[in-house]
Amino acid sequence: MATYLEKLQASVRRSGSVLCVGLDPEPDGSDLLGRLKRLIDETADSAAAYKPNLGFFEAMGTAGMELYEAVLGHIPAGHIVVADAKRGDIGHTAARYAHAHLRAWPADAVTVNPLMGWETLDPYLTDAAKAAYVLCLTSNPGAEDLLLRPFAAAESLAHHIAATVGARRDAGTAGLVVGATRPERLASVLAGAPDAPLLIPGVGAQGGDPAALGHALRGHRGIPLVNVTRAIANAAEGARAAARRYHAALLPLAEPHV
Repeated sequence: MATYLEKLQASVRRSGSVLCVGLDPEPDGSDLLGRLKRLIDETADSAAAYKPNLGFFEAMGTAGMELYEAVLGHIPAGHIVVADAKRGDIGHTAARYAHAHLRAWPADAVTVNPLMGWETLDPYLTDAAKAAYVLCLTSNPGAEDLLLRPFAAAESLAHHIAATVGARRDAGTAGLVVGATRPERLASVLAGAPDAPLLIPGVGAQGGDPAALGHALRGHRGIPLVNVTRAIANAAEGARAAARRYHAALLPLAEPHV
């Protein structure tokens, strides 16, 4: 069985892209499944990955989770699926979350919150075919509240998280979530995890710039997945054209990995 990093590399090579398309279904009309299927179909040739945000599906209750399962079944084989769940809990509970998001609904990776301690990551990192993307330097303004504060001997909590993840040697793959909205911080934070795969939100509606991101990640060896959600799903030009535009804008980030 292929490892997560092998699957990620294969998807980036196949698509020539590091674009990750976010799936955030807003219940503002009928035929949500049809709309999500069309979004996937129109972007599949431009994207390496999809990131369904569990909060949007869970908000619809049972129907939302049935929708989630149907969406997972529609994503073409070979694309990486990252379950954006941001789970973080003690080991016994974390094991059930890991089973839910990597087995029952079989995504390739899941986002996790490390703030309850490093042992809460362990259940997600037992299988070489799976990955956990650890929140490190998020794209939202609230990152200033905790993640960019000095922590112990580190310049910031984000630096400490990156260095700790970079030092782990688990069966599964540990990556980092770092936002595109603070490109000037990325090189310093990521110095502690130079090989970590990255999940990068913040391009598009939040204002992150692909060119600045490319400059910030120069020399980083881990494969990035750059997520774009609203700027593709709601694009006036249509999702297909918007995905192709972001595919082109992100080519400098893809080229070292294809």
